[in-house]
Amino acid sequence: MTPVQISRISRSMVRAIPLLALLAMMGCAAPMMSTKEELQSVSAKEGVVIGSILFTVAKGPKDESAWAFLRGRKAEDVEWKVTFGEVGSQPFATTYAISAKPGKEEVFIKKLPPGEYNIQRAEPAGLFGLSSNQYVSLSIYFKVEPQQTSYIGKLEVNVPDRIMMGSRVRVAISDSQEETVAKLQSEYPSAVGNTVKSLASQSTIR
Repeated sequence: MTPVQISRISRSMVRAIPLLALLAMMGCAAPMMSTKEELQSVSAKEGVVIGSILFTVAKGPKDESAWAFLRGRKAEDVEWKVTFGEVGSQPFATTYAISAKPGKEEVFIKKLPPGEYNIQRAEPAGLFGLSSNQYVSLSIYFKVEPQQTSYIGKLEVNVPDRIMMGSRVRVAISDSQEETVAKLQSEYPSAVGNTVKSLASQSTIR
């Protein structure tokens, strides 16, 4: 497991977004999951990454008072959206997202153009599935190699029992390659057969 990264929940500096721009941003987030059909062939201009995400919640007080809501939302009830993007990409470039609920590990497999990518941020989903104005900056990097399936690790995010602005969040990457490959083997046998370990890190890839 990589050294633990301590982050804090921050507030977006964006105050208002024009409707058309908001709709464009919503449309740019593609699922961080490829179909079996998409993975039947991988060209020299494509690579595949696999991994997983797990949110856990720290144990809070056994008996909460009626004023516990002042410490923020109950983390166990929050669905999180984790966003991926290519390093150095332009504004409104395609990003990729996966949703995760605390205690449930989400596995992903995605075909992408070769290059360096960044697991950018995690944010609680807001009303109607839209992002709220709170987020955790992750800045975790991985590389997509042409015609190679790379295992980038399990992203583990531990949040306090209640979350609010400034809450401390612990982030780490661990190695669960065998378990992840086993979960994908039946549906994507050709894509994960020769997976190469290439764990993501908290610094840019050299």
